[in-house]
Amino acid sequence: MQGTTDQGAAYHFVPATILLLSDPNPEAVRYFGLAEWSQAQAFLDTLALTDDQLAMMINELKLRACPNRADWLKSLLMALTRGRIVAVLIYDDITPPKRKGPEDLPVEEYTPKPYTLGPHEEPGYEPPPQASKTKLKLKNLQQMDHQFVGEETGAVWGTKVKYLNVDERLHYQVQIKDGKLFDAQGNLFDTASAHSAFGGSGNAIFIMDESGNIYASTVHSVGKFHHSSFLSGQPVASAGEIVVEQGIVKEVTRRSGHYQPTAEQLNQFLDRLNKSGIDLSNVNVGAGF
Repeated sequence: MQGTTDQGAAYHFVPATILLLSDPNPEAVRYFGLAEWSQAQAFLDTLALTDDQLAMMINELKLRACPNRADWLKSLLMALTRGRIVAVLIYDDITPPKRKGPEDLPVEEYTPKPYTLGPHEEPGYEPPPQASKTKLKLKNLQQMDHQFVGEETGAVWGTKVKYLNVDERLHYQVQIKDGKLFDAQGNLFDTASAHSAFGGSGNAIFIMDESGNIYASTVHSVGKFHHSSFLSGQPVASAGEIVVEQGIVKEVTRRSGHYQPTAEQLNQFLDRLNKSGIDLSNVNVGAGF
């Protein structure tokens, strides 16, 4: 799908992984980071895409299905600023690069690292090659305690607990790089200003989903934001509290009233950290309730 410029050329929106195969002129590629939402929005405005173009683009790029133009644009902006897709300027005598052979896989199986300017992504940074296309699928999951069912409607606490959708969840995702934790903006994750209803100051709440993705929040507000907020009450592979100093993990517990995870599920989380390069030798491991 493309948007035409006033110079007679067109911007083609393609998955970022295609660039690894095509090596385009860097001046013809438009990247946007998480902090460049307004710039990406202004860029799309200049293209003046029609509703038909937007709908076709969402379908071709396999982005989240949306009911209207505003949601189409939001979905496209999320993909642009997360580094899933890029805009490549192509003239009439040039055709967009296409994947061929073994690499011709569904777009959703690729997980390119967002192009941000955090401390772990300096200019020239290239995402490490993936060892396998097989996604992690953990089987030891914990259901949310039944007493909390309906809390998002206000039926449990008297206030509505925030349940994050897929896009909102991304802002809480924690990445592991060089043995340290980074937040969704590419900054070193730190819990100095965090507060948990259980551990108090300096503690953040976290969960891990069945694919090994880690989500954490420095805010734990009773009746408003809980462990259940991250996955909208769905089962988790681990949950608890975590203390982190400038990306370095100091303490991990399995304290979660909503999930009350087992010791095995906490070990499942620790194993994920260890295999991703986190040094656990000086990490204090606490219990649950």
